[in-house]
Amino acid sequence: MTTTCPADVVHGSRIAALRRRLELVRPAGWDGVGGLRGHPRASELYPSLLMLQHMIVRGSVPLLRTAAREALRRAAAGDLVAAALVDHLRRHAEVDGREEARLLDDYAALDRDVTEVIAAVPSPTVAAMVGAVYYWVLHHHPVAVLGHCAVLMSDRPSPALVADLQAVTGHPAGAFTTLARRAAADPAERDDLWRLIDGMPLDCAHVAVITRAALLSARLLATAIDEVLDDRLADGA
Repeated sequence: MTTTCPADVVHGSRIAALRRRLELVRPAGWDGVGGLRGHPRASELYPSLLMLQHMIVRGSVPLLRTAAREALRRAAAGDLVAAALVDHLRRHAEVDGREEARLLDDYAALDRDVTEVIAAVPSPTVAAMVGAVYYWVLHHHPVAVLGHCAVLMSDRPSPALVADLQAVTGHPAGAFTTLARRAAADPAERDDLWRLIDGMPLDCAHVAVITRAALLSARLLATAIDEVLDDRLADGA
């Protein structure tokens, strides 16, 4: 993937191309979770799904904070793209921090010990997904984190899927609070991301790293869901 632009590719065209790419990079994560509907061990595997979500979010919160600090450092040196990121990433980290706490509440609603979630070693797939974005944030540009965010924000279950999962697992409604909130999420949250992207003076290198982060996050998220369904969440393979 090239990171250079022909001289006649203007800013507006780059932004439009990026938005088209991000709209197309729709993760297959919740499509895969639909496999729990007919899974003979749906009730048993649902706690692992909550654990996976917590692994991702607990990695994303410090990732966002790290990206915000790196953006602030670069902004001080006159980087306008980095300067536009700082407040957005700080707000996003606060939102994800609250979701991290809600996921523990959901796990507790299953009459399970939340220390199991906190002590669980993140799967290699989750570590690769979050770790790759760290690399781009620290060693290329913090704008890379927007690709990761775009994937997670677009990966929302439908209300019907949430209802079906509760029915087939037999678990209490309190164990589905986070999923229900995601299913009912305001589309304006994604609009905030588009407005941020539209207002930044992105060059082709910025567009390339955002796209790469989105593609990788989408692929690894789908893999992580498959691992839950195959009961391989904690495997080191």
